[in-house]
Amino acid sequence: MMVTDLRLYYLDQTSNESESIQASNPCLQTCTQTLFSAKKEGHLIRNIYGHCITLHSIPFKYGSIITGQGTFPPSSKILKPGIRLKVYCIQPLYTLKVQGPKMISLERPCVPYSVFLIQDKHSVPIALKEHSEQNVEIPQDAHGFISYCPILFMIVTAFDIKFTEDHGESFQWSLTLEEI
Repeated sequence: MMVTDLRLYYLDQTSNESESIQASNPCLQTCTQTLFSAKKEGHLIRNIYGHCITLHSIPFKYGSIITGQGTFPPSSKILKPGIRLKVYCIQPLYTLKVQGPKMISLERPCVPYSVFLIQDKHSVPIALKEHSEQNVEIPQDAHGFISYCPILFMIVTAFDIKFTEDHGESFQWSLTLEEI
């Protein structure tokens, strides 16, 4: 399995165990992914001075749209709205500028072997050693930005399949997800 291959794991609602959705499925190897902010507004009230304030803070969440096309779409039997998935993303996230030596904690767990340091003066990214799913070590005299593919726990909000006959029979599909 390459780092650039998308992997989806179905999370069983009753036992919280994960089951792979055919990682070798060709529909998951020819797709694209977009990550976006899925921040929702909190409950607002107006104070005695007329200012709106939030009663509680809502943590930052990601949304994702995964699209693909080919002769085989993902199974609509499994990918229904409301289903929870563990998503090994192919779209990287980037950190603020870091400088070594030190150990940093990433915002989300990372896909194994997907963590790279993009240095200011070098064009080739450097693979970093992962100590756990969220901790990486920045080597001595290294500085730049960290790039990593996150593992996100998400819920399916929409799944669309479109049949086309442009150049033979094929399917276009789209999966919309929101972080739990």
